[in-house]
Amino acid sequence: MRRLNKETRLNMITNIKDAQIIFEELAKLDDLQYEQIYEEKAKELNVKPSFVTKQVEKIKTLARKENDDIVESIDGFDGSVCGVELADQIESIFDRYVFLPEGGNTAITLWIMGTYVFNSFRIFPNLSITSPERRCGKSSTLDLIEALANKSLLTSNITPAAIFRLIEKYQPTLLIDEADTFVSGRNDDMIGIINSGHAKNRAVIIRTVGDNYDSKKFSTWSPKVFASIKPLQGTVMDRSIEVRLRRKTIHEIVDRLPVNFKDQCLEIRSKLLKWGTDHQDDIRFAKVSLPRIENDRAMDNWHPLFCIAENLDSDWLDKCIKAYKVITFNRDQKTHQIQLLEDIAEIFEVTNYERIFTAELISHLIQMEERPWVSWLHGKPINANALAKMLAGFEIYSSTLRRDYNRKKGYKRSDFEDAFNRYLSRNS
Repeated sequence: MRRLNKETRLNMITNIKDAQIIFEELAKLDDLQYEQIYEEKAKELNVKPSFVTKQVEKIKTLARKENDDIVESIDGFDGSVCGVELADQIESIFDRYVFLPEGGNTAITLWIMGTYVFNSFRIFPNLSITSPERRCGKSSTLDLIEALANKSLLTSNITPAAIFRLIEKYQPTLLIDEADTFVSGRNDDMIGIINSGHAKNRAVIIRTVGDNYDSKKFSTWSPKVFASIKPLQGTVMDRSIEVRLRRKTIHEIVDRLPVNFKDQCLEIRSKLLKWGTDHQDDIRFAKVSLPRIENDRAMDNWHPLFCIAENLDSDWLDKCIKAYKVITFNRDQKTHQIQLLEDIAEIFEVTNYERIFTAELISHLIQMEERPWVSWLHGKPINANALAKMLAGFEIYSSTLRRDYNRKKGYKRSDFEDAFNRYLSRNS
């Protein structure tokens, strides 16, 4: 057999490397883009088009195997899908397995669908799942989102470096449980990475890599879910849609989640992937108007959900409007709610009142030692408006009461029973 000279061997090696680069670039294209240029590339390489397709499929198969170790890679559903039916199905799943606050099911359903089209948006919000106490359903809610969202990756501990490297390589839907343990005000690097991923054009950080400390850009653009006992750092929450869970009572029954639930939802994810592919352009250019009841950041956060709802139908758009109003309304201080409930329960116990005037309740609160109520309002005592605002989160409202020939605004003990049962009775 004739031996090849050194120059010929070098040319062959160069040609093979060039061909491999072309195959890898073709593997990144969608079906339409590939169909338009693969024959041209075959001529350029002086090979049959079928050979090009075979090499590209090898690269895609290898990539899928590598990705499956971290995130799922599935094919879109082979057939037509209906977005409304998918949204209704997701909504019914959450109704069956978890107890969500008003508007929460709608927000989470639309957000999950958004993970399949988030590249169509300029901004995509974090989803923040919070609760005043433990055992309010955060883990179950996360499990459901993991089973339905696009390329979901659930973790309860992660470093800043792992976040941006995972996003750069896989662009997953990142679900972080117990986020309050490490996404705190002291972790500036983590907060900076999370916040940078809110807007697509700013979702880039620069880090040095390698022995030579070369600068490299990493993407931080991907959907993110945070579950925590309390709201996270302020700038993170500003970039989030928050769903505040509450503990269900013994009369509020939900089904237990099957062990293999994520496997059961494979077809739904496949259909959602197909829906996203079919509708991403329509959603990208959708023009919707949001009710102006909050600040610009909140409107930015909800805009993707409105675009998706508008793409579905008028019923889902109406539900989105209602959820937007409920969830964004009154996002002021909530961190002392449980303390307030405990103190009011103690006041009812000590006074033995079934009804208490607002002024009396405030008087008792500000006399309690080692409590924040005496200086609640920038050094001044809590007042009727501040009290009403905090209690509204538990759906507790004042009314006009009559007692001892007096007629004043106040609260009935019976109005507190639901909140007491949810948050206090099992902790005492």
